[in-house]
Amino acid sequence: QHGQKVRGVIEAILSGLGDKQDRFSRWARSLVERRSYWRAVVAIAAKNARLAWAVLKYGEDFRLNPVVA
Repeated sequence: QHGQKVRGVIEAILSGLGDKQDRFSRWARSLVERRSYWRAVVAIAAKNARLAWAVLKYGEDFRLNPVVA
């Protein structure tokens, strides 16, 4: 049950990339192109887990620092 929800969220992220040009979207799109869809799903899940761990460990709110291109 929980795994299906997580998979659904990550699939929604990948399908919603569209033409977005932020750093995360470019990374995810290139990952799908270089590897495969399912490897990209696993990589995004792992990245989200690392972010969640860091937020819990350091007790700070997550802040996205946008990179100016």
